[in-house]
Amino acid sequence: AFADFLVDHFALDSSSLVLDVAGGRGDMSFELDAIRNVPTITVDPRSRKLNKKQRKYMAAGGVDWGDHISKLFDHESFFLDHPSLLSKITLIIGYHPDQATEHIFNSALEHNLSFCVLPCCVFPLSGVSMSFAQWVNYLCAKDPGIERSRLNARGRNIVLSKINNK
Repeated sequence: AFADFLVDHFALDSSSLVLDVAGGRGDMSFELDAIRNVPTITVDPRSRKLNKKQRKYMAAGGVDWGDHISKLFDHESFFLDHPSLLSKITLIIGYHPDQATEHIFNSALEHNLSFCVLPCCVFPLSGVSMSFAQWVNYLCAKDPGIERSRLNARGRNIVLSKINNK
């Protein structure tokens, strides 16, 4: 549901480049890059680990998908370490990005990049304790242009996004 939302809402295609922050083993990168032909770079300190669907895809002759940067995403240093990505990225995403959530917002807003996050856990950089509803409101308060949408899915399904024109 999230991959379809991204492709539709942001009009992603083969000319796009998505930065998947805290992308874990690369599941969203697989859905975007291998299945929907949307180039993706995953940023996560953990290396990619194939699941059953991905192994089956590779065994059937599927090509490798998405690049991987093995590091934590930090809004203060990531683009200092990878400045060439700033001009190439179409969208920064976070699918349950946990501690990286606020880093995605801060970085995207600072660099005027489009972003889309499906938050799950509450990890404000300030360390202040808050409910999930307060967390969502806090993130939305960062910019008046942030949109709130709902996916047609069970569990955490609130999507926060902003489309910026470079």
